[in-house]
Amino acid sequence: MLASSHQIAVSTSTTSCRKDDNVLSSQSVERFIQENKKST
Repeated sequence: MLASSHQIAVSTSTTSCRKDDNVLSSQSVERFIQENKKST
């Protein structure tokens, strides 16, 4: 479950990723994963 959620987060951030948003996307993914672990 965590793996699929991780994949969703990565593909989502990659899709919406811009050149200047690169770092922000990475942080968003990590934050999403942490939130997901908390709720799980």
